[in-house]
Amino acid sequence: MTRYPFPGNVRELRSLLERALVLAAGPELDLDVLAGSAAGSTVPADDSFRVEGPPLDMEELQRRYARHVLEQLGGKRMEAARALGISYPTFLKRIGSDEESG
Repeated sequence: MTRYPFPGNVRELRSLLERALVLAAGPELDLDVLAGSAAGSTVPADDSFRVEGPPLDMEELQRRYARHVLEQLGGKRMEAARALGISYPTFLKRIGSDEESG
């Protein structure tokens, strides 16, 4: 990590760590996952989160990202909430309207 230039700011560092935590297979953060996240690839991975179309309000963007994380973690809601750094009840509220509509 010390060799990565972090051209952005603290938010970029936080995003890097969040992505590494989501991709980590076990309860600990493996340095290989972190190194892969810091590689700075401009080609999005097949499992990357993308939003296309018109801009979304923040609530809808958060809902979609929460669903994406849930999918990446194989439907494990508690793990998804932990990966997002939010409480389980907050996570359920965030994804709630998507579940009701389909």
